[in-house]
Amino acid sequence: MAVRLFSASAGRKWVLGAVLAVLVAGGLHTGFNTNAFGPDRLCGGWLKSSDVERVLDGPGRLSDSGTDTVCTVKKSGLLVGGDASVTVRIAAEPSKFPFATGSWTASATQRLFTGQAGGGVDGYGGWALLPASCRIPAGVPSDKSDARVAVVASLAGGSTEEGALVRLLSAAAESAAARSGCAAEGRPTELASARTSPADFARVCALPGFTIPAVTGDKGRAGRAQVTGDLGTAWICDLSFAGDKSGPYARFAAVRDPLLAQGLSTSGAVRLDCPGGPVYATVDNNTYPWDPAERKAAGLLPEKDLRDRFATAVAGALHCPAARRT
Repeated sequence: MAVRLFSASAGRKWVLGAVLAVLVAGGLHTGFNTNAFGPDRLCGGWLKSSDVERVLDGPGRLSDSGTDTVCTVKKSGLLVGGDASVTVRIAAEPSKFPFATGSWTASATQRLFTGQAGGGVDGYGGWALLPASCRIPAGVPSDKSDARVAVVASLAGGSTEEGALVRLLSAAAESAAARSGCAAEGRPTELASARTSPADFARVCALPGFTIPAVTGDKGRAGRAQVTGDLGTAWICDLSFAGDKSGPYARFAAVRDPLLAQGLSTSGAVRLDCPGGPVYATVDNNTYPWDPAERKAAGLLPEKDLRDRFATAVAGALHCPAARRT
């Protein structure tokens, strides 16, 4: 005679208990490790939860803290590792931002984008300019009447996909502009991403007609060129030495996009009157830490010569008939 170890009633209770345990675990996971029950907008309605989710990819629940001009969104969860966060703020930047002499914010390491709010991003943060008609919001410190309004984002605890930051910054800029009574609607256009190649001084930055004498680094370090963007819209090239943590020794930019070019109109850049609108060609080589003797020994031309050669090459590439200094 067979012996029954479990009754049918006990078996049903065991199955029911297992199902309940799974449901509880699933509920805990959904509640603590996802944003399924969270609000659609964060930071007082400034940011979309879906945009922040793309930036802070991975499991976790979103929580926000801050004001209507600076806000931090944090993603944390139950047993899912460390926390990640993104801080978004409205800033009053100098009138020549992002191409202020000696302190360019725009860089060839960034993915540039244009639209009603244009800017640049990398995997760790970025910036977006608001239209010139936008006023500086109350609570944003500024001592300049001609300051430019920008939205700036920075990540902590990891990196993210550039396109996700473009969407976040564009939407944040649109929301900030709406609150300021100026228009910044429209989808952003992402320009070509950064690409790096060995420096070719017979065709600098892969730009036809742009030639300069070879520049040599100390200890035989090879040169490299990093380019981002599209020449007819917004384009930046950084020249540097391989493995050099001091940054680029020369930087070049050609900008047609009106929003990004606004600060160049009074900066000493060369204005090229091109088909489709003016293009501003500019150079910055004031941040690299070498003295005049080192610069001369390396073979780098004076800034005026660099600017003139660069502007001539841009004019040729874009079929621009006339040039004048701003």
